[in-house]
Amino acid sequence: MRIDRKMLVSFLCLALLPAVTGCGKTPETMETQTTEAMTEQEETETETEAETETEAETETETEAATEETSAEEETLAETETNAAETQAAAPADTPAQQPEAPVTPTPQEPAPVTPTPQTPVPDESLSDLTLQYNDASITIGDNASAFVAAVPPLSNESAPSCYGNGENINYNYTDLIIYVWNENGNYLTYGIDITGAGASTSKGITIGATADAVTAAYGTSYTTLGNFYVYTYGDCNIQFEIMDGVVTYISYNKDL
Repeated sequence: MRIDRKMLVSFLCLALLPAVTGCGKTPETMETQTTEAMTEQEETETETEAETETEAETETETEAATEETSAEEETLAETETNAAETQAAAPADTPAQQPEAPVTPTPQEPAPVTPTPQTPVPDESLSDLTLQYNDASITIGDNASAFVAAVPPLSNESAPSCYGNGENINYNYTDLIIYVWNENGNYLTYGIDITGAGASTSKGITIGATADAVTAAYGTSYTTLGNFYVYTYGDCNIQFEIMDGVVTYISYNKDL
């Protein structure tokens, strides 16, 4: 309980009033002092009552706010409870939704491609494997019949083929020999030997040409076999025998 200082002074004055009166103060003065003390006491009580009422109002507002919060919490709890009960009450045998099967795209057949006709490219190696003789030519692997008919040989020799079928024929000319394997009229040319200056390769190399002329015409991509420069073209080759820097023998060969 709060005790006001003015109120305490008033009480003391009242208690001492008889003594003060006896010491010379007039009755009017004592009455005035008594009235003032009572007035101050009333003002103090009024202030105390106002403060008490304010505190009560504050407590009432606090209680109202607390009740409102409790109501909101109860409402939220009821909502959650109802949701849980609804979920629990759902039928347990409801089939789960199955994902849709992926759609496989139908493969598209590519449009047919029409091949562009290709112009045959001449095989340059065939020209390297060609022999020139008396205005006629023959290439290793050719059928020798046309060449033999155009340029008749001086002689020919034949014998049973060492391969077990057909025959081997040698056509002899002044400056060359042509080796033919005849099977059922095929007359396959599998070897040509140039032995004289009357015959030449398609690149103008003859007996007596220099080694430099050979490499200038056929390049340096050759292998050596003894005295021979060997130029290989698949299953065929040309061999130049070099003696003392000049060509002394030329041979065309095809594997059988």
